[in-house]
Amino acid sequence: MSDDAVILVCARVSGKLLLPDNLVGPCAECGHKVQYRPHAPRPFLLRCIECTTALIKPGDEIGTTPRMNEDWQAYRRRKLQ
Repeated sequence: MSDDAVILVCARVSGKLLLPDNLVGPCAECGHKVQYRPHAPRPFLLRCIECTTALIKPGDEIGTTPRMNEDWQAYRRRKLQ
């Protein structure tokens, strides 16, 4: 992985995508299909939540972007309607 690459922590694909415009690719660790946002920062490395949970170490940082936060809030609003 490039030093500049961002690890994207992604949900596995299990039927319908969480957001209809999500893109799909393989987890770099286990190969399961995962979904991610089309505007995710690049370059990136896809990793499913399950692999991330198994590999994360104390002190590792997990961040997000303002746009991904907005997408999450929009998704939550739709689910609550």
